[in-house]
Amino acid sequence: MISLIVPFYNEGENVSFVIKEAFEVMENLKEEFEIIAIDDGSKDDTLKNLLELKKEIKNLRVLKAKENGGQSSAIWAGILKSKGNLIITMDGDGQNMPKDIPYLLKEIDGFDMVIGVRKERKDKLWKKISSKIANSFRKFVLKDPFQDIGCGLRVFKRDVLKFIPPFKTETGPFNTFSYLHFKTISAATLALSSLSSFP
Repeated sequence: MISLIVPFYNEGENVSFVIKEAFEVMENLKEEFEIIAIDDGSKDDTLKNLLELKKEIKNLRVLKAKENGGQSSAIWAGILKSKGNLIITMDGDGQNMPKDIPYLLKEIDGFDMVIGVRKERKDKLWKKISSKIANSFRKFVLKDPFQDIGCGLRVFKRDVLKFIPPFKTETGPFNTFSYLHFKTISAATLALSSLSSFP
């Protein structure tokens, strides 16, 4: 089984598009799958829209956080509830294109984890500059091979989870999922795949 995990926070307008697009892509894979959508304490109609979608999409499971704990905690909650041997994570804000999922899955053979690399990003100039500075600093300090650690589209094997040490955060729920990137440098083999990006 393949588990697709998508966190949402105040994304009421994007929920329907993101989930329906993801469902279409996952269904075309011809593999057993589930989509786990997490409402991370949204204040808008995100949860309401997710529950409406659940009525028409049988593979959709909806989780609700008691309060906003951040994207990492939401993803981790989804991982804990997932059943798949392969786990895919994707942002719920429309920044990742579900159509790129098959490209990552194609690369997973022989690797433990595949991380997307956004190309032709439509971010504002200041965001591109700050991201480049942060990535350069991270690479210098941690000596890691990641080109784009901020890309939410990733696929990894469930076995990789044993390398992730969960821990409490100030917001309550545990884990900073990004730690997975750093831990797997020495514990897992990695592949990078270029992705398209929404404006």
